[in-house]
Amino acid sequence: MYCCGPTVYNHSHLGHAISYIRCDMVNRTLRTFGNLNIYFAMNITDIDDKIIAKSKETETAYLELSNKYYQSFLSDMNSLRVIPADAYLKVTDKVDVICDYIRQIYDKGFAYYSPETGDVNFDYEKFIQSFGITNDMNSARNLQTTKSKGKRSPKDFALWKISKENEPAWTMHLNTNSTIKGRPGV
Repeated sequence: MYCCGPTVYNHSHLGHAISYIRCDMVNRTLRTFGNLNIYFAMNITDIDDKIIAKSKETETAYLELSNKYYQSFLSDMNSLRVIPADAYLKVTDKVDVICDYIRQIYDKGFAYYSPETGDVNFDYEKFIQSFGITNDMNSARNLQTTKSKGKRSPKDFALWKISKENEPAWTMHLNTNSTIKGRPGV
């Protein structure tokens, strides 16, 4: 079972609590009433814009900062008696795997490089058209926001973000022989 985990840039709040209590209820129900052997995994986003901003604001290394709030999250969930995950998967520990997935998405034509921003973005419209998916509830195609810069559609999202000066960076190689210094996107 997989549950999307927190972005650890601050202490947990009530919204986190209810999300993970709900996940815990499903986990317990499947184990108890379904008599299933559950392997429970949760990601931990320990690098992103919010973490970098707070790291600069507090003059704390981003990994030190994110680990502090990760430990706080674990303590909070323990206080709520939420069953711990069998595996907590930190983004920074899995960058190579993430790069491989992004390359596969890019090679299949569902991602593109933005020369305007240097990011690699998921191509939402191409994805839904390729699979004949209709999404009438989310049809505002021309709604532009500040996050739309360099994107074909405001529904696209960054799979890989180019790192700015003095930000953490990893190297991703696209199969087009291009190299991008950056980090997983949001």
